[in-house]
Amino acid sequence: MGDADLARQALLNVLRNAMQACAKGGSVELQVSDGHIDVTDSGNGVPEAIRATLFDPFVTGRTRGLGLGATVARRCQQRQGGDLALARTGSDGSVFALTWAM
Repeated sequence: MGDADLARQALLNVLRNAMQACAKGGSVELQVSDGHIDVTDSGNGVPEAIRATLFDPFVTGRTRGLGLGATVARRCQQRQGGDLALARTGSDGSVFALTWAM
C-alpha cells in the first residue's frame, strides 16, 4: 500500500521524534496492522500548548531542532492517501498513528 519511499520517510521521522521524546532508558514501540502503524513512546507527552499546531512547520516542543519532522511525516502520509495523527498523549508518553487508505 502507498509509496515505499514516502512511507519510509514518514515512519523514520515519527520514530526519530519518539526516540528524542524519551529519557535515557525509555522505550519506543511499534504496533503494525493492515493500513495502520502506531508508534508509542514513553516520553513526557506533547505539551498542551502545541497540540493544536503540532503538524505545522517550525513547531517543536524541544529546545533544539527545526520542528519539521512531524510536518514532513504528515505530508508524506497525505501524499499517499493516508494520514498521521496524535492518537494519545499524556505524562506517560504519546501514540502517533500512521494510516493508509485501504
